[in-house]
Amino acid sequence: MSSFQIKDLSKTEHSAPYVQSILQMDSDYLAYPWNEQLWNDVFTNEDSRYFLCSVIEKEELLGFSLFEINKWSQQAHLLKIVICPEARGSGIASKLFLFCRDRIKESGMEEIYLEVDASNKRAVSFYKKNHFTVLCVKKSFYSDGADAQAMLLSL
Repeated sequence: MSSFQIKDLSKTEHSAPYVQSILQMDSDYLAYPWNEQLWNDVFTNEDSRYFLCSVIEKEELLGFSLFEINKWSQQAHLLKIVICPEARGSGIASKLFLFCRDRIKESGMEEIYLEVDASNKRAVSFYKKNHFTVLCVKKSFYSDGADAQAMLLSL
């Protein structure tokens, strides 16, 4: 895991080689994957509404993060962060998040907001370690009735 790169895939031409890998990773590793129509909006969006970054090693996708940028509220909404199982525990998620956090801050955003499955202890711990605070619990937030913790990081 020593030669990985973090790439900004926000522009369509940069994300094109990785689209299928991103869709597959979303489907394979997330409890609430998006359908192709939702992803299509990310890949065809021209107004910089999304910030998509990836971790790539030897042209293989190891993980990605996706933020929705709201310039009006100066807030980035972390929608997804995914690392393939064989790369988990290596520090890649932290490096990816810090890369994104720094770029988001440089772009003028003041906060990063997210919802996380309240029962996902590993993810909740990760966000707390990265200085997010819990705002509230959203009861039955997910389609299966699971609760979510809403969390915020001031930049």
